[in-house]
Amino acid sequence: MVIEKNGKKYSVSEYSAKWVVKSNSGKLSVSYDVSKDLCSTEDELREYIQSSDLF
Repeated sequence: MVIEKNGKKYSVSEYSAKWVVKSNSGKLSVSYDVSKDLCSTEDELREYIQSSDLF
């Protein structure tokens, strides 16, 4: 799954206990682990990414 925010694309992988959100920007690569306790569904994760200053 891909989530876009402010022109940046984040690829998302789902695991049993977490989401892994990755972003590549040329030479820089960033990966965030988001617990499913915080966001249990894709929609909640999308909302979290859109509202968070972290992304």
